[in-house]
Amino acid sequence: DSAAEAYAARNEISVRTSWAEGELFLHKSGEDLDEDWNDDLDEDWTDDLDEDWTDDLDEDWTDDLSEDWTDDLDEDWTDDLDKKLTDESDDTIVYREDGAILVHCPKNYKGTLNIPAGVKVIQRLAFEGCTELERVILPEGLIYIGEGAFWECDSLIEVQLPETLLEIDEKAFYGCEKLENLLLPGAVQFLGREVFSDTGIKEITLPPSLNSACGESIFRDCDKLQRVKLPGGFAGLEMDRCIRFLEDCKSLEEVVIEENSNQYYSMDGLIMDRRWPELHFCPRGRKGVLQIPEGIISVAEYAFWLNSGITGIIFPASWKGNIINDIPPYGCSIYESWFEDNGGKASLLEELSELEFVEVHQDNPYYASENGLLLSKDRKMLLYCPKKMQGVVKIPEGVDSVAWSKWNDRKFITEIHIPKSCPEGVFIFMISGWDSLREVKILGNFELFGKDIQKLIKTGAFSKMPYKVSGNCEESEKTGEAYE
Repeated sequence: DSAAEAYAARNEISVRTSWAEGELFLHKSGEDLDEDWNDDLDEDWTDDLDEDWTDDLDEDWTDDLSEDWTDDLDEDWTDDLDKKLTDESDDTIVYREDGAILVHCPKNYKGTLNIPAGVKVIQRLAFEGCTELERVILPEGLIYIGEGAFWECDSLIEVQLPETLLEIDEKAFYGCEKLENLLLPGAVQFLGREVFSDTGIKEITLPPSLNSACGESIFRDCDKLQRVKLPGGFAGLEMDRCIRFLEDCKSLEEVVIEENSNQYYSMDGLIMDRRWPELHFCPRGRKGVLQIPEGIISVAEYAFWLNSGITGIIFPASWKGNIINDIPPYGCSIYESWFEDNGGKASLLEELSELEFVEVHQDNPYYASENGLLLSKDRKMLLYCPKKMQGVVKIPEGVDSVAWSKWNDRKFITEIHIPKSCPEGVFIFMISGWDSLREVKILGNFELFGKDIQKLIKTGAFSKMPYKVSGNCEESEKTGEAYE
């Protein structure tokens, strides 16, 4: 090649190489080329060809070919190739590149598989559908597990990962329902999208080596995951993003941050924000009564997202709140515009679908509680009625206003008592849609309330509710049916 280039340089000849054909073309440039070089060619050279040369060909030569020649090809010929590569026999595991890549494990492989040293890569879908495989021991030196590598290995109960492992691609363990424990090596840098989806993992520790390239929803449909350990920080993965991964885990009860970070720390299984003393994340599977630690002053907007296990919540003296989003009282001049602007969501506690009561420490300077209800400190405003409060609800005496919180779906309250301090009609709007309500007791001016209720009944708001409305004396007792 170098000799040809030197020759071309001396003789003003351009060099073009065609590697595909293995040819070297020399083309003399400039005026040295005869412009009429093609004149030497006989213009009528084609005349020497018999115009009817094609007649010598049998017009029907194609008839000799079977119209259905393609039928001789197996439509699934690619399957034969796949079988040749990956299924040479029922008991053969297929490797490539001198054993560095594990390509395929037969679907009928049973029991325990100890993969030999030298394997560095588990190829995509290598163990797909190996429904009788129970244990896999991966060798040191392995660095990569491919996409869907153990897809729906639904008998797999153990996978031993080597310390050399760097990447686990998306959905690698998808559908491994019996895989309850998985120890991630400290060197792992990348976890693909939905890598643990639909597994039986109950507890896992994420290594600090994880980087920002990690996929989304790595714990999607991990319905059995109960406990997660996090480091104080990651090599590149943002802690906020990691916490969002946990929102998919409906059985998660506890999150532990092993080393305190500058941003977050854990306490009693909850994640707290150190920069602003805030409850940042409460696991979705948290059950029973939740006592927020002293020193916490607020809650993040989605801290209780989709929680369906907390039945009671106790706020500390330090609590300043944001719990009702600074809602103005019902009936004031700015209420309607506020409600429209905020889409009707007045309380972060609405996420707690099983909440039965709220309690506030008596030394809290901003809030109070009574009979399981959340009140303003002066006890004049009812701020919140829990979503699953049951039985009889007694509004405390002194309450004269209500903060709206979409209270039209309190389905377990059977009776409500309205105090004398309540002005005309303040509580009437609350009880529309309370399916189990059977009695409203008015302890104040019944005639005023009676007119309000009668008006609502005529408009159809309460027409199908068989509850009784009673005042503070027997002769004033009325019923919804009588008003109809």
